[in-house]
Amino acid sequence: MGQWALRGGEGDEGEGENEENRRHRRLDAIVARARLVGVAGVACCSCSEEDWKTVAALAARYPDFVHPSFGLHPWCLEGGRKPGWEARLEALLRSLPSAGVGESGIDRAKTSKRKLPSLDVQLEALRVHARIARELRRPLTVHCVKAAGAIHETLSAFAPFSRRDPTSPSGGSGPSPLALDNTCLVLHGWQGHKEEVLRLSRLGNGVFFSLGARSLPRKEEETAGGLSHIPPSRLLIETDSPDGFEPRCLGEGLVRALAEGEGEGEEEKEEKKEEKEEAVGSLSNSTQQGLAAAKKNMNQESSKHHNARNAPLLNQPANVAALLPELARALGRDEGEVARACWENARSVFCGAAPPSGGGESGGG
Repeated sequence: MGQWALRGGEGDEGEGENEENRRHRRLDAIVARARLVGVAGVACCSCSEEDWKTVAALAARYPDFVHPSFGLHPWCLEGGRKPGWEARLEALLRSLPSAGVGESGIDRAKTSKRKLPSLDVQLEALRVHARIARELRRPLTVHCVKAAGAIHETLSAFAPFSRRDPTSPSGGSGPSPLALDNTCLVLHGWQGHKEEVLRLSRLGNGVFFSLGARSLPRKEEETAGGLSHIPPSRLLIETDSPDGFEPRCLGEGLVRALAEGEGEGEEEKEEKKEEKEEAVGSLSNSTQQGLAAAKKNMNQESSKHHNARNAPLLNQPANVAALLPELARALGRDEGEVARACWENARSVFCGAAPPSGGGESGGG
């Protein structure tokens, strides 16, 4: 969401202004759609230094909805680290007391088409992020691909990761760097095994496992693996938008109907009207039930649209309503229980709320 929605267009002043207004309308529609299905807020991480202004602008535009984090993603380290980035990151975070740190992390995917930086470079950057998060008492969001052991070894030096002390005064949104006042660790897009879940959980009661569509079992006959060993007190849910789209459980048409054309001008809407008519029609009363029904009805039609246009699909926060029942099923838990746990945990991590009674227990295993 934060990486594409507000990037300015080029051209003359009039064209740029029109493009910016168009992006804002589209973004407003995406946020409105998310609120409509019950999404009360989103955590929005930056990936590169170039993204920092964009994510800050999103948080300023939607202060009660977007909870920002700032950092350098491991994919963006190669050629993306400018001298002094560490000091600039810390200064930015000190100026925004309600912001988290990230996305940092380690990626050791051998099949990646991207040119990944060396492990030493990734480890160095992760340590910088972890140090700043510890000193400022901010949550740290981490990307972990085939690197649970390296993450554990590196971050053990910064443990324990802990939630906000429920007896401490509220940090609020003033100038204090302790507005969030927690040292939580969020393992984004988690796909690890039972042993990795248990090992990382020992780093403190503030370790959370954020689950998205790619965290789900690949086939019906597969088990949930490490997911079933994550207690509710450690759960978060994510769409990883605009990336992280997984059509096998959400349905391509659902995302296309939500993402394309929202907030566009009348002429642009008319051009796409025929193509989207069926999909958009089924989503006109988008509630959680409506999204679930739309997912079932759109899978076949969406595949036709995607193949015909060969266009990229955009993920977005409203898809959490379609993900939630699938995630609850994989966890073997009640959907309402998962929703409540994710809500309380997210407030604790990203809003500085004290954990609910008993919410700090590690559980699981």
